[in-house]
Amino acid sequence: MGKKNKKTKGEKSLKKNIYNHLNMISLLQITKQALDIIQPIIIKLYVEITKNKNISTLKIDNSYFTIADGLVQYLLEICLFSNKFKSIVGEEEVIVNIENNNYNVDGIDIPKKFWNEIDIIHASILSLSKSIDKSKYKNITIFIDPIDGTKEFSTGYGEQSTILVGFSKNDKAIAGIIYRPITNPITWAAGCLDESYLAGNLDKTSPNIKGFLTTNGKISTFVQRLIKNLDLERVRSGGTGNKLLMLLEGKGICYIQDRGVSRWDTCAPQAVLEAYGGILSKLSPFIRGEGFKQYKYRYTKINLDFEPGLSTLTRYNAKNTLSVKESILIKNVKLVKPYSNLCGLLALTPYSINWFIMDSYFFESFLSAKIFSTPIFS
Repeated sequence: MGKKNKKTKGEKSLKKNIYNHLNMISLLQITKQALDIIQPIIIKLYVEITKNKNISTLKIDNSYFTIADGLVQYLLEICLFSNKFKSIVGEEEVIVNIENNNYNVDGIDIPKKFWNEIDIIHASILSLSKSIDKSKYKNITIFIDPIDGTKEFSTGYGEQSTILVGFSKNDKAIAGIIYRPITNPITWAAGCLDESYLAGNLDKTSPNIKGFLTTNGKISTFVQRLIKNLDLERVRSGGTGNKLLMLLEGKGICYIQDRGVSRWDTCAPQAVLEAYGGILSKLSPFIRGEGFKQYKYRYTKINLDFEPGLSTLTRYNAKNTLSVKESILIKNVKLVKPYSNLCGLLALTPYSINWFIMDSYFFESFLSAKIFSTPIFS
């Protein structure tokens, strides 16, 4: 037998690109199928919450939690993705039981009228799981936020809530899907920059080139000053994923905050926004003139983006919530949760990237706002 022809570097690269293309696009499409299967029960639980407050509660850090959070995470993490990936990071660490006539999420009983539908959905997700190759994704980590914007979901503003599923490799967010389950029709976006893949159904409007997206709640004096310096208009809304969809829909040109969220809030939005030509960066290095830098997305026991003395300890980012002393700058990484985003957030549309980079007034506006009031970076 003759010797096998040696493959050139170009041939190896082409084969690798085809392999990756089949990987992430297929995975995003399967994830979208799963979310469509789960969506009807989310709607019913959302309606139920308005009448039955016993199926929602407050966590130890005073953030909201519902049985929808636990159920969605269980169906995705345990039923769809389990044992096929390097690691899975989810927001909720809860015990879910949907067997043996004792349906509950972390001790909260699921009303019996939903059991049959949950059984059907459970079986469908397990069946769909078989279409995911067990060997292809061993270098991929998943970040899941089962209900991003749980406060809005629990208080009648569910159209601002999303399900976030992000995929990372070598610390980088590479693919993701942002999915609004409550809107009619369902609005969503998926993307993978490396494979030039975009998909979605967006509620597009005439571009609001004056829109500066913020949380529904309080914003820092720094952000207030920045909005004024940039001569933009505040647009309030809930949920990180929802605001990133709003950027893609033309409802604002930027989403900037010094307040912290978490890696499961930004992994999917990072990948999707970048696939659409935008950018999501840590805020603190940008203000220092170091350009755009991503958060690191990896399973970890210690915060990979911690900067000593930069961030303020709060009940949301502290490992030990009960011992929090507010307004203390954090110098020891062991005090904070491993997935807290402690360096702020800067998200830009393709339109605003050019303005922010080319116009020196933009960067000067940041410096002026910082002099007026130091960012809180919580």
